[in-house]
Amino acid sequence: MRPPAPILLATALATALPAAAQSYSDPGTAYGVDAGYARGHDAEMGGATGGVHTRLRLTGGIGLEVSAGYRHDSFATDGVRVLTVDEIPVSASLLVFFPHDGRVQPYLLAGIGYTWAKPKGVGPNADTSTPAENLFALHGGAGVDVRTSFRTSVFLDGRYVFLDVGAVKALPNQPKSDYLRLAAGFNVYF
Repeated sequence: MRPPAPILLATALATALPAAAQSYSDPGTAYGVDAGYARGHDAEMGGATGGVHTRLRLTGGIGLEVSAGYRHDSFATDGVRVLTVDEIPVSASLLVFFPHDGRVQPYLLAGIGYTWAKPKGVGPNADTSTPAENLFALHGGAGVDVRTSFRTSVFLDGRYVFLDVGAVKALPNQPKSDYLRLAAGFNVYF
């Protein structure tokens, strides 16, 4: 005996329906770029910053990020610019997402980094020769990742970096070289 046509049709439709939607937090690797604004704690002014990164989602709520970028600061004494510092920071961060399964995923981050800093005297301090510095720094912050699709996302985050550049600290007013970085970026997941 053959099953009736409606049962065959219902069976065919049920097996052809798409599977349950995948989570936006499935483990995977993302590559991305970011651009933003950074301002040193005692810097004369802030400036543009940019970089590249890789994000690895280990579980739904836990991720790792490795990033590299570029930033520039300038410092003044009595209103006169006396030092500029070019920096190439490379850092590793632990990211904790919550909630981690929707399109909008806020996160906290903390980590450690290495910074190559090249101070250079300017203005009345132009004859000063300062060697490049190899520094380690801690950082922490928060952000939000918005999944535009299962394979792409945009994000906005802020990080405070605890950095101690010796040439900056040696200036007469002993300024700090810590900085706040605000950045927006784009990720592609594989």
